Amino acid sequence: MNYHRLLNLVISLGSVLMENGAETYRVEESIYRILEGHHMAQVEVFVIPSMLIVTIRPEGSEKIYTQQKHIRSRGTDLTKISEANNLCRYYCCNDMSLDDLEAAINNIRRGPVYSRTAQYLAYVLAGSSFSLFFGGSLVDAFCAILGSLLVKLIFEQMGKLGTNTFFTNILASAALTLVAELAAISPLHANMDTTFIGPMMLLVPGMTLTTCMRDTIAGDYISSLVKLLEVVMVGMGVALGAYLSMSLVGLFV
Repeated sequence: MNYHRLLNLVISLGSVLMENGAETYRVEESIYRILEGHHMAQVEVFVIPSMLIVTIRPEGSEKIYTQQKHIRSRGTDLTKISEANNLCRYYCCNDMSLDDLEAAINNIRRGPVYSRTAQYLAYVLAGSSFSLFFGGSLVDAFCAILGSLLVKLIFEQMGKLGTNTFFTNILASAALTLVAELAAISPLHANMDTTFIGPMMLLVPGMTLTTCMRDTIAGDYISSLVKLLEVVMVGMGVALGAYLSMSLVGLFV
């Protein structure tokens, strides 16, 4: 058995889960279950949102193998989480070689994503729908479409630059606040609150907050605190961006 390769593969599977929004306990359990089938005398898994460390000691051996991986980016893709979980279950219940496991992990990584047009359309529908949900008019929803498009464009371009999420949210919040303020003073006379709140919901880190609570319940307090800090920083970025934009407009209006 090539234990170095086995470690590479379980860490690769764990990183797929972490990078797409999985909870800490889900990552740990997936790795444990795969390694259980290889007769390990010792398995230690340490997972936090930015780091994954796995240590194993095969039965009948005093040699210890350890590998770690730095998780540099995190997003949300429930499809990839589901596929990784299914792969873990299949591997545990069937005779699957390491070559097949590697090919399956690579297929998950290369999994299909929505087209750029579909993503922009989703942002438009979500932003305008939330504007209507919170009591906005059709005019407010129409103005919210522009704010939603700007949010998606900013996320896309800042993502290419590898910009910190905090600064990305400041810029996105400032842009959609500016749109809401201009729509309010324009001949459209849109309601600034409902024009702003629709696209703003796109910035709310709902998945991160949910996994934070689930990690807390599971007792993974380090991971939950890191994710809670991420939620707080996103909120601060949104608030700061709105404040800067309102202050700027206040100088001229």
